[in-house]
Amino acid sequence: MEEAPVVVDLNVLLASILKPLGYTSSHLIQLYMKGRRLHIPAYTREEFERVAAEIARRKGLNPRTLTSRFNSILNLLKEVRVEEYREYIKEAEELVNDPKDAPYVALALHLAGKHGKAVILTCNQEDYKTGELEGRNIIVARPGDPRITVQK
Repeated sequence: MEEAPVVVDLNVLLASILKPLGYTSSHLIQLYMKGRRLHIPAYTREEFERVAAEIARRKGLNPRTLTSRFNSILNLLKEVRVEEYREYIKEAEELVNDPKDAPYVALALHLAGKHGKAVILTCNQEDYKTGELEGRNIIVARPGDPRITVQK
């Protein structure tokens, strides 16, 4: 049975970048190594660029180090152009509690349409209307959630 594609939220990427040897980073790498298809909407790069300097300042990191780590982790992910999921944006806006998360849901809706199911990997499940998304064959999960662990 085909594994559901995974849409990775920016907060998971940031957790992985800030603690490259941490649990979230390890989980993301494990999913990749076990063959899970990991995706981000193109919007993610723009959102990272918008917040990177402030995060680097707050964490005492060199902004170039943060950007380098971000670019490295992008090698694990397929960046999907907005043209591929644009038709789902309006619907997605109704399925989130934070409008910044609509592109992740729109991409998940697109992938669920193609593959029958999808996963949104996030550290902030409360930003999503999980019950309504599950009705659309989209699981909203935290890193390590047993529903998305690969057994290969």
